[in-house]
This record gives sequence, C-alpha cells and structure tokens, in this order.
Amino acid sequence: MERHLSQQELANGITTRTTLSSFEVRKTELSLEHAINYLNRLNVTLSEYEFLLQNTVEREQHQYLRYLKRVDEAQARVYTQILRDKYQQTNDQYFYYLYAQRELLNYRWFSQIFTTDFEDLVSHIKTYLNRIETWGHFEIVLFLNTMSILILSTSFKSSKTCCR
Repeated sequence: MERHLSQQELANGITTRTTLSSFEVRKTELSLEHAINYLNRLNVTLSEYEFLLQNTVEREQHQYLRYLKRVDEAQARVYTQILRDKYQQTNDQYFYYLYAQRELLNYRWFSQIFTTDFEDLVSHIKTYLNRIETWGHFEIVLFLNTMSILILSTSFKSSKTCCR
C-alpha cells in the first residue's frame, strides 16, 4: 500500500524512525497504541489492516491446498511428504491438518496411509477439535473434510466387503 510517506513522516510524533524501520523488517514488535496511530496516519482502519495481513498469510498457505487433489499413488506419496515436511519445518498446525487430510485421502483412495498410523491421525484431529471452544472457519472445514473422508472410506470398505 503506497501512501507516499517517508518513514520519518510516518513515525513523526508516534515513535522514532528507527523503531518503525525495525518493525517493518520484523525485528521488533509495536504496542497496539503505536500500531493504531500508524494506521490512522495512513488512513487505514485496524480491520482493513487485518484483512490485508490475513490475505498475505492465506495466499502462502492456500498454495498448499493443491496437494490435496486426487493423483496417482506415486504423486500422492510426494504430496504427502511435502505437506509433512512443511509442518515439520514450520510447526504450524495448519500444515499438520493439511498433511492429515492428505493421509486420510490416501487411505480412501489407496487403502493405506503412507507415513503414520490412521488412529494417530484421527486422534490428533479429534483432540484438536475438542480443545477448541468456539469453532471458526478452519475448524468447521477440517471437521467436514475429515468426516466426509472417513464416511466415504468406511462405506467404500463396507461395499468391498459386501460384494465379495
């Protein structure tokens, strides 16, 4: 967002230019009061800033959704490993749950889980969802995706048993 203000002009009367510069390169944190004062000077509301910030974070995360699509078994193994590695690198639960959903899809499509135990995945998801008092969009989507995968997997396995 370009407002044609120098760091000195933006920081004037709020903090020092050095404090603003450090914040911009993510070396320091700002108090809420200073952040709101900066936003006011930029004519940006706190909710607009949050929206802009979330869109940037979500774009990076959403690129990993492509690893949930249906592919052959060899590619599924690669996708599973990419998601697992991303979770291990970042320790971000979002990536764990993408990885878990990938493994549950592997179970549905290939009747196997590649890197861990089925019960561990389901238990981890249940524990997480039970811990959250008020579900947001992420938790609802996780629950619905997990349930639909499990229901389809169970009915697929049942139909294979019935038809033998």
